Amino acid sequence: MDKKAGITFSTLLFSFFRLFILFLVAFSLVLFAHFFVKTKIDISDAESGIFAQSIINSPNGISYKDPVTKRVYPGIVDYTTFSNKAGLEAQLNNALYLEKNSIIAGAIELLTVDMKPYRSLSPIYYNKDYYDVWYTMGKTGYMGLGSAKIREKLYPVLIRDSGELKQGILKITIAIPNS
Repeated sequence: MDKKAGITFSTLLFSFFRLFILFLVAFSLVLFAHFFVKTKIDISDAESGIFAQSIINSPNGISYKDPVTKRVYPGIVDYTTFSNKAGLEAQLNNALYLEKNSIIAGAIELLTVDMKPYRSLSPIYYNKDYYDVWYTMGKTGYMGLGSAKIREKLYPVLIRDSGELKQGILKITIAIPNS
């Protein structure tokens, strides 16, 4: 082989090697960008926390509200208000109204300290129609679109029953569809 041809051939061979390294670096940069840049953010934990806090702390929620001063006492649940299931469900659905109501649903249970229903009260539902569907889908364990996430939150509360305060636990089960 000629000396000039040998130099040209080695230069061409080295150029292919440099081109291969360039493609490898570009591919690795794209791969790193794909792994480290989030295109979808899961905010279901924040949504469920805000929903639970609005139920507990809102004047139209389940906390005891002094009839004279209109002051809300977060952490104190009035048994007479909680035992009026239909009235409290309507109050919650009106107070926490979301357009189309297809964003979040929940069940609220008042429990004794040993995790039994307080005076056999049945749960209060917010957006019951969607809750039944999403809770069932969430229990399947499937992830992805078309399923739902179940979040369960426990809050220590005082139950105001006939002017007397008793310890209890407020269990809020929240169902959020995956989207």
